[in-house]
Amino acid sequence: MIGIVGASGLIGHALYKFLKKEGENVIGTYFLNKKKGLLRFDLRKDDFSIASKCSEVIITSAIVGIDECFLNRAEAYNLNVERTIGLIKYLADREIKPIFISSDQIFDGKKGNYLDNDAPNPINLYGEYKLMVEEFMRRNLNNYLVVRMSKIYSKDIKENTIFSEILLRLKKKRNIEVAHNQIFNPTDIEMLCGLLYKIIKMKLKNTYNLANHNIMSRYDFALLVAGTCGLDKGLISPVDINNLSLLEKRPLNSSLNVSKVNEELVKWTRIS
Repeated sequence: MIGIVGASGLIGHALYKFLKKEGENVIGTYFLNKKKGLLRFDLRKDDFSIASKCSEVIITSAIVGIDECFLNRAEAYNLNVERTIGLIKYLADREIKPIFISSDQIFDGKKGNYLDNDAPNPINLYGEYKLMVEEFMRRNLNNYLVVRMSKIYSKDIKENTIFSEILLRLKKKRNIEVAHNQIFNPTDIEMLCGLLYKIIKMKLKNTYNLANHNIMSRYDFALLVAGTCGLDKGLISPVDINNLSLLEKRPLNSSLNVSKVNEELVKWTRIS
């Protein structure tokens, strides 16, 4: 059985539905955002026995907003670090494999195209907290998987992602300012689910970057959305990210090199 802690969020719920369609036995949890088939679980205070019958557990639950972590640092540290590590310890003690969803925010963004083993240097609290969990797993576990992701989006306009944000503003013919110097790997959630499912089946361990191989700026992504949907590109203006009203720093180029996981996928495809 595969467990998903945080199965009501964007990544968690997409994974839950994907694994169900693949015929996997899945248990998923929610905290406030109740969804059909999920079990209520509060990572902040509940015991971890809900995961006791799983073979692996995907941990997506977290305070995910970069500025939100900054504003609520104590709560974010408790959930994103202390209680997450507590859950990981519980799983490891029972030989249940933890799969931790990490982020490109562990890098400072000075060079981009980061390899899986490049030295991390986060410049915001969200990235620091992700790195703390990564380092705990590396120091203390043998059978684990850390998956670093870039910017995830959904083409479902009901989901509040970068795609729907751009699309809805352009449909209303509103001007939109988008950072030309923030560079990442925008990754469709459906693509991500397929990739993650494959590496779970491959029983990969340790740390992997997992994202679309295409690297672009947020501005270029907005132009791509406009072009694909037949909307007015003239409404999109490039701006410097440092001129936007953000509380925490963002790495300018946090793009991930995904050659390592792609090599593993090619080898697995040949064997299977």
